[in-house]
Amino acid sequence: MKKKLKRLIQIFMKLAALGFMLVAVAFFAPLRKDGTIIINRGDTLRIVAQQAPSAGAFMIAARLFIDPHHLPAGEYSVSPRDSYFDIVRNIRDQRVVQRFITIPEGLTVRQILPLLAELEGEITVVVRDGDLLPQTYAFTRGTTKDQMLLRMKAAMDAAIEREWAARDKSIVKLTSPREAIILASIIEKETGVVAERELVSGVFHNRLARRMRLQSDPTVVYAITDRLGDMRGRQLWSNDLRRESPYNTYRVHGLPPGAIANPGLASIRAALNPEATEYLFFVADGTGGHAFARTLAEHEANRREWRKIRDAR
Repeated sequence: MKKKLKRLIQIFMKLAALGFMLVAVAFFAPLRKDGTIIINRGDTLRIVAQQAPSAGAFMIAARLFIDPHHLPAGEYSVSPRDSYFDIVRNIRDQRVVQRFITIPEGLTVRQILPLLAELEGEITVVVRDGDLLPQTYAFTRGTTKDQMLLRMKAAMDAAIEREWAARDKSIVKLTSPREAIILASIIEKETGVVAERELVSGVFHNRLARRMRLQSDPTVVYAITDRLGDMRGRQLWSNDLRRESPYNTYRVHGLPPGAIANPGLASIRAALNPEATEYLFFVADGTGGHAFARTLAEHEANRREWRKIRDAR
């Protein structure tokens, strides 16, 4: 009798060990699958399990490690290295998939809105050019366009508040953070050369101090393209510079009434930290940068050189 009992115990132990191995394989072995599991708010465990390679194994793992009645909504990645335990742990810890959207510097609101197509919902918030800070933003499934726009606006508000507080009041004569953003947007559109930003800013500060018109081509582009800011390959002509618009700085003195794009942090800092210079003019030099001049005669000579380069192309 004792031998029989001992034999039964041995068999039971072997079966238990085999069962443990099967569970380990089922729960901890890599699935070698790639994809995602999406949990919508209110989904039951059975609905979610249909997305797993084995619904049964997933349900058992979920019941062991998380509350199956309170599944956190979100999008969860599944990599070939992941086991059911890894997937369930990610859900338990709410390690949702992070997606990213990059907003380049110098775009207008009309150019930014199509970049939000991957996000959900309709746009109901109102934002102006200069309200949004260009940078890379992380988001998760379910993020709405309105939520992203509000995040971008909050980022710009924080950035301009910080940079405005740090400005040198003895140099910068701008009267408000909004004026700083307006000037920064013009600087952003005038030059893509990082080393030039403070110098371009210095020229504009000089012209503002002398009550000279800024005569910035990008402000004309903004005016004649209904605030799109993109000429679609067309050149500016002399009659464009005569267009009546509060944004046309060939026609009006001082800054335009609003920003002509959404400037990046570097251009905001340039607007608030102009380089000390005697220059009053600049024109393209054919290399992507600009030729600067102190007098109108020097400027006209630089313009002639630019026309030669442009015509040769």
